[in-house]
Amino acid sequence: MKTTFFRSLAIFILMAGDFLFLGQFAKAEVTNHLVISEFATRGLLSASDEFVELYNPTENPISLIGWRLQYKQALGGNWENKTGIAGLPAEATIKPHAFYLLAGKDYLDQNTDYRHTANWGLADNGHIRLTDLSGNTVDLVGYGTNVDSAEGEIAAPNHGTVANNKSVERKIGGEEGNSQDTNVNGNDFFVREQRNPDDSQSSAKPPILEPPPQCTPNWSCADWQPGPNTICSDETFTQTRTCNDSNSCGILEGKPPESQQSTGTKDCTGQPLLVNPGDIIINEFVPYQKDEETEWIELYNKTENNIVLTNWTIEDGTEKPKNLDGLSISANNFLVLKKGIDFTFILNDSGDIITLKNYDTVIDKVSYGNWDENGDGDFSQNAPKAEDPNSVARIVDGGDSNNDLADFTVTTTLTKGLPNIITALAEDTPSGGGTRPPTAPSSPLSWPVGSLLINEFVADPDDGGSEWIELFNPTSSPINLTDWTMEDGGETATKLSGSVSSLNFYVIEKPKGLLNNSGDIIILKDPAGLIIDDVAYGDWSDGDESDNAPKADDPNSVARKKDGQDTNNDFNDFILSTTTKGTTNAGGQFSDEGNFAEFIDKIIINEIFPNPEGSDNDNEFIELKNIGSKDVDLKDWKIGDASSKRYIVKSSDFSDTKIKANGFFV
Repeated sequence: MKTTFFRSLAIFILMAGDFLFLGQFAKAEVTNHLVISEFATRGLLSASDEFVELYNPTENPISLIGWRLQYKQALGGNWENKTGIAGLPAEATIKPHAFYLLAGKDYLDQNTDYRHTANWGLADNGHIRLTDLSGNTVDLVGYGTNVDSAEGEIAAPNHGTVANNKSVERKIGGEEGNSQDTNVNGNDFFVREQRNPDDSQSSAKPPILEPPPQCTPNWSCADWQPGPNTICSDETFTQTRTCNDSNSCGILEGKPPESQQSTGTKDCTGQPLLVNPGDIIINEFVPYQKDEETEWIELYNKTENNIVLTNWTIEDGTEKPKNLDGLSISANNFLVLKKGIDFTFILNDSGDIITLKNYDTVIDKVSYGNWDENGDGDFSQNAPKAEDPNSVARIVDGGDSNNDLADFTVTTTLTKGLPNIITALAEDTPSGGGTRPPTAPSSPLSWPVGSLLINEFVADPDDGGSEWIELFNPTSSPINLTDWTMEDGGETATKLSGSVSSLNFYVIEKPKGLLNNSGDIIILKDPAGLIIDDVAYGDWSDGDESDNAPKADDPNSVARKKDGQDTNNDFNDFILSTTTKGTTNAGGQFSDEGNFAEFIDKIIINEIFPNPEGSDNDNEFIELKNIGSKDVDLKDWKIGDASSKRYIVKSSDFSDTKIKANGFFV
């Protein structure tokens, strides 16, 4: 639902219908990634006596296969590879606290880890950066004067413009290694009066100390109690024991478990596990004969015990039981019986009865379609029949009110051996089993606003797919959907049927009409014709588009941030998401954009100029900064003030809508 709302004056950034309240800069820390630690762009005897030293401050070796050293001139220009198109070779690895030395062709020292086939031609003022196998920037240094892309916009120094034997080195330096990285090049580097590059054969800095010898525990354990032979066969139970360390090391490393689940072996056939009617139920089935393996029946064990099905049978209306000896069903789990393997009878398409027995005791039975169990012509409480390719399933796994019509529905989502997902048929046509009364479960004529919510929908399906709308019941009671309707902006109505249980989902496949990709409204009405929920999205005009939900392009959906969240403002409640039809919403994860949480706090408002000289329209600006380590595309992001006006970042307004890692966007 939507209402007009006011916000106090604040500048904020929005993406795909979600607010970004941006925090402060993170404090700089000593880095924990590979860095450019020392470099020289010329030497004492030759301007081509160039090198770049890398340093690994981490505790793990790092493979450099496919990594590249790149150079860019001081102003403008493109990045050029200085380690070839393919990058560093397969054997390139840098150890913890160690170095890796790269050099151009005419570097005068012979000790290098990689020597390029040509001179590099590094200028006295410019940029060098290191990228990984995926092309991500791992480290970047802008040095000298008049450079345009230095980290923190302050360049590192160069080591001179005439012949010298100096270099530029990263702090901390010396035996402590080179690991300072404040993301401001000018803070992190200094000029070294005498170059001293290290390579992979140099000593680790700081040294990696061998851990002192440790006491090794010597564990011995008592026998498990109780033993399996004291518990009935196939019954699970917990065993315990005590374990002690004869070396008394005082540590728990390698201590064997002192508790475990086990299975009994004792023959207790004289004391069979008591199973009551309803403990195992028929949970879902496919009753039509399409091929030899089409028909199947799913059982569900509602108890906390594993149950062996020796002397159990399954049968249809022909009363020719099939023995289930050799099968078992674990606690709170499913077992699927397949035609041709576990039973041989043929379920009638139009109607039949399925009966599960333990010896001669009926544990569960289900009548569906036009099966007349009592011979009185009354099958009004039968479950519906299903046609290819659907199944008949309990609305709630294990739910049993002793009324098959109330407990079962037809679903288009088959969940053989898994929890049921109820996906409704698009048309409100009876599925057999007589006319549904309005007591399955009982439903008042009208319902409170928000008692059933539009939770997720796809208006732009992928190729070969279809539109769908998911509902969510946030109440503590099931809701009978007889005479409920769903409408789009063109007032095309889809009738609903079946029920949706408490805190569960209901999916409408292929609703009538067509949802517009760019924007539309979806309206849910109860049997009294009252609007219980509606969602406007995209560019649908209802007088105030600022509180519309976003539109989603193939293959994403529009979904509530949390199942059932409803602030009466679609802009606040909905986001773009990967599709989660019939299950819990993903919370704003995109199938082609990565996890939204990766950059939600990485784009900050860095500078504002609200009152310039002259015309405000021409000279006002807002500067954004990306304090993250990944480039972010701002296309379709929105920025606004306390009014309802929003500016959308468009490709037509900018040469590039991406804000680079540690970069700016005005």
